[in-house]
Amino acid sequence: MNQFPKVTFRITDVSPIGQPVAPPEALPKWRNALGFLVRDHLDITVREWAKVDQNEIKRMWNKLLTRFVLPQGSEDLVKEYTLKQWGIMFRNYKTELNSKWAKKGLDPTKRDRITAGQRAVFLEQRSTEEFKALSESKSELAKKEQVPPPPRHRWLPVQACPMGARG
Repeated sequence: MNQFPKVTFRITDVSPIGQPVAPPEALPKWRNALGFLVRDHLDITVREWAKVDQNEIKRMWNKLLTRFVLPQGSEDLVKEYTLKQWGIMFRNYKTELNSKWAKKGLDPTKRDRITAGQRAVFLEQRSTEEFKALSESKSELAKKEQVPPPPRHRWLPVQACPMGARG
């Protein structure tokens, strides 16, 4: 389960797309903090990331910055990356709630910060014919778009490698 860190981390390097890449010990904490904020702050009855309350997103971003110090001049780039990640995490979280909880008749309100009212609306949204048709079409599309993973390369013993080199 994702947790919000109790201590502050200094991010020392950011990739060109805004993803924190150093130091290594801060990266899992960063990722967990993103997931925690999605689960803890977002209303599961909002249908799309684009419709999430912008004030809530600002609160999430500000809370994130209480535990992560970013390199000077990187905040806008990191924020853009983070918002994309939150959108993906929000969609994945709702998918997980649907497949692992709702479809099985389980109650996630004991595990997550979800009210009984939110759960009821969430279940109602997922029981409509429109949602079921959309879900089925997206599932079929995802199956068609799946690309098999690339073959795994194994290191050959030095004797089997051409010219005795690995690589």
